[in-house]
Amino acid sequence: MNTFFGAIHLKAARQEDDNLVLWQERLLKKFPTQLNGTSVFRNGADLFGGDFVKSAKEGHSALFFCGEIYNAPDIAAFVGASLQSLSSPAALIHELILSKGIDAIDRLNGRFILCHIDFVSNRVQVITDQIGIQQVFYHQTGDLLLFASEIKLLLAHPVCPARIDWTKALERPIPFVV
Repeated sequence: MNTFFGAIHLKAARQEDDNLVLWQERLLKKFPTQLNGTSVFRNGADLFGGDFVKSAKEGHSALFFCGEIYNAPDIAAFVGASLQSLSSPAALIHELILSKGIDAIDRLNGRFILCHIDFVSNRVQVITDQIGIQQVFYHQTGDLLLFASEIKLLLAHPVCPARIDWTKALERPIPFVV
């Protein structure tokens, strides 16, 4: 699976982000061989590589997807669509979320990371497969959410601290559940 990293401004979409451009340049200089085929995602608007889809209804939702879905035919049948009519795995998953709700992603079988942005409810969800084959690291500061498949990709961003807050990282909403 390709490496990926994303940056989302949570409060307001911004056309240009100097820090993101700097981040991309640093990453490409620092890890040139590892970043071949890397997916870069920004604000639900720009995507360089990867798989991205927006809803037909302007300003409704968007989905970024990186990975593989093993039960795509079953998911297509569940949403009442044919695989041939959908342009990509992201389109299939987006259709699943739009028609059956976000909780329906528990039907997905595969290894993946997806980022679903719901512009109506102003909610961003970064979701990985149930087994956690595809790791996700993230950092949130103010109105910026950064996420990546490798921690070193986050650490290259100028606003990401170079140390881990273990107290916050190990908090669990339900005791003994990881």
